[in-house]
Amino acid sequence: MERHLVRAAAAPLLARLSELSTVPDFLIGGLLSAIFALFRSEILATNRKEILRLVIAEGPRFPRIAAF
Repeated sequence: MERHLVRAAAAPLLARLSELSTVPDFLIGGLLSAIFALFRSEILATNRKEILRLVIAEGPRFPRIAAF
């Protein structure tokens, strides 16, 4: 169940990161800016940040979730 929650929250972000990785001739500065902008819009500006906080806080108690 926990993995499903984390996977559901991370899937859109991972898909967008995967798309960014396929852009040809992307300069590293532009790529980093795009990654940070994506993190800001898809994590910090949404409730996904709460799941990230939970995984970080509870990772020591639930290492399988943190490893996932």
